[in-house]
Amino acid sequence: LIIISVVVIVIVLKLANDRKEMIKRQELDRVIAEEKAKKEQAEAEERTRKRAEAEEKAKRDKVEAEKRTRREQSEADAKTRKEQEEWGRTSETWMKKDVGTLIEELGSPNPTNRLHAAFLLGAKKDKRAVNALIEALQDRDGNVVANVIYALGEIGDPQALEPLRKLNDAGVEKLRRIAIEKIRQKRIIK
Repeated sequence: LIIISVVVIVIVLKLANDRKEMIKRQELDRVIAEEKAKKEQAEAEERTRKRAEAEEKAKRDKVEAEKRTRREQSEADAKTRKEQEEWGRTSETWMKKDVGTLIEELGSPNPTNRLHAAFLLGAKKDKRAVNALIEALQDRDGNVVANVIYALGEIGDPQALEPLRKLNDAGVEKLRRIAIEKIRQKRIIK
């Protein structure tokens, strides 16, 4: 009986010890799970915070970009208004120039002056400008040449036909054809 009692006590102690070990393991697993959950929660909060910061930065960047765009547009508008005002004053000055002065301006070193002169000579339609305009067909500035072609078409003098036909510049081909057609029509009408 003593042996059975000792065996039973040993078994009971073993079961109790196993139970304690199991409780300790469960407690340790619970603590580890809680720590893991806290860590995951902290990481999730950190991701959320970083995402919120990124969204806030994106909003600030967008607002700054919009401000910059508005500022640049405002500056561009102001520049355009200033240029238009200057052009208005400049065009008034140019319109007052006589044909002789405009012909002289065709030889200006400034391409803008040559361009204005050619255009206004076309607007004035004075045949005295034809020879100077024909010479200006050789200008190295394509915009000047385009205005010279326009002017020759507006004036409509037949002596411009051959120099216009000889002009070999793809950039002004359409203008050249229009000017030649205008001169032909004026010859037919007259």
